[in-house]
Amino acid sequence: MSQDEHFRKEVERLKDKYLCPDLEIIPCELTKEQLQKRRFDEADLHFKDYDFQDYKNGKLYIPSFYEDEIDLPTTGNKFIRSQVLFQKGDLVQVQAEIGHWKLRPFNTRHKEYVVEDRKNHQIEEGFAYWRREDGKPSRWAYLKEEDWKKRKAQLEEDLSNPVLREVELDFYYLLNEAAKSEASYDKLQTKQTFLTFLQNVNELDWYLANVLGLWAAFKLYPVSLYESLLERIDELHDELVPAAFDFCESYDGEVLHSKKHPELEEFHSKAKTFLIEGYEVIDGKACLNAMRMYKERQQTDTDNTKEMFEKYQKTAVELCKDNKDKNKSTFVSLEDVKKQLGEVKKNKKQLKGR
Repeated sequence: MSQDEHFRKEVERLKDKYLCPDLEIIPCELTKEQLQKRRFDEADLHFKDYDFQDYKNGKLYIPSFYEDEIDLPTTGNKFIRSQVLFQKGDLVQVQAEIGHWKLRPFNTRHKEYVVEDRKNHQIEEGFAYWRREDGKPSRWAYLKEEDWKKRKAQLEEDLSNPVLREVELDFYYLLNEAAKSEASYDKLQTKQTFLTFLQNVNELDWYLANVLGLWAAFKLYPVSLYESLLERIDELHDELVPAAFDFCESYDGEVLHSKKHPELEEFHSKAKTFLIEGYEVIDGKACLNAMRMYKERQQTDTDNTKEMFEKYQKTAVELCKDNKDKNKSTFVSLEDVKKQLGEVKKNKKQLKGR
């Protein structure tokens, strides 16, 4: 297990280097004048120059996809589309293109999108978070192609740093050890199993704060979610863990039920949100919690499909629709999601039938 000071400082350096406010990417609708054009032109294509563009303040407007429904005999048809090519660390790159479509021979149900002039009708624009040294506020800024390539090369080099792989492996190991000890305590309800559970959660302190920070830095998590999680992590390790250790020092019994002691029950319930599979819901979006992030990527569900994963996330959001504070994350367990969908009840019936 990598615990030395150099290792931790290197992880923290990479987290701090790339952790920055998210650039919100917003598809914008076309105007009536644009829709009436025979062909889209470069003014429509170069989205960074839109009058209402606001990437300096964290909002990047890009063209929404549009295509003419009818290929007119004289004037033909047109389309415009854009996509995010790269969004990681403090860099974002967006591609936009204009052209026309045509039906594929012998397969008229499918369209082929034609960009006639790749030089002038297809662009790739890069943006970076600019940490200013002149005392002025940092902000998102447009990058020229050469500067973009240099910044991206540096980011790719940092991503290949072996400490990133090492810290995620360590975190996965500690997360599973803590989860197993929680399950053991839940079953046996003894002081010794509770202490093991408590110690394992305590070991996760630095990893929760920094690995989840790395995930936010490299855009696996919204920064707003990380900030909300950090409040819970600080509460867990600055208040609840020490209080639980103090309680155990003065407790002489062998059997220990956390539900009978408020300070232990609060620690237990809040620690579990990091140890069981589930979702963190914030601002109407469901993000995978740490355990679900690892498990879903291994596709441990026997009926795993993209549609199933999306259905689970949508259900998690629905379960939190009455929450008043949308800027605070709310944990929803995978079990509760499956219960809402009737899957848990269905599985119990199947087991009973066997």
